[in-house]
Amino acid sequence: MADGVRLAIVGATGAVGQEMLKVLAERDFNIKELICLADPREAGTKVKYKGEEFTVKGASPDAFREADLALF
Repeated sequence: MADGVRLAIVGATGAVGQEMLKVLAERDFNIKELICLADPREAGTKVKYKGEEFTVKGASPDAFREADLALF
């Protein structure tokens, strides 16, 4: 995975998800694609990671097909 992983963060809008994003940034985790997931009611919300904004998608079985790894 030298090119990085496609990483899904489940609960990206919550306290735990925000802390995971913070720790991943601090450790400079090698992410090729960041997939931010949360309750479908929060789809469209924006979260920040390393100064970049990411649009949250609703968590569903299909959302995980894009990811190599998921953190809950």
